[in-house]
Amino acid sequence: LDARTMEHLVFFFAELSLIQYSMITYCPSMIAASAVYAARRTLNASSSWTEALKKHTSYSEEQVKYVHIHWAIYNHLLSLLFEQAHMSV
Repeated sequence: LDARTMEHLVFFFAELSLIQYSMITYCPSMIAASAVYAARRTLNASSSWTEALKKHTSYSEEQVKYVHIHWAIYNHLLSLLFEQAHMSV
């Protein structure tokens, strides 16, 4: 994986959480870990969550996956709303 691409994608996912009020329920370390997880999934890393990541973040894959799913649902709903608004114009 290209480290620069990974870094940019992690920043992108972390910044996405800033515009989603519902993400306020997660602590910053969970959002950061989930951003890494989402970036690794997006770039098809050999493993989405490694033992080293688990050790350094103290979060399991199940924990970060939950936030990743939260993002995915939010973004899907947002895209549906935009699509519906576009069709009604």
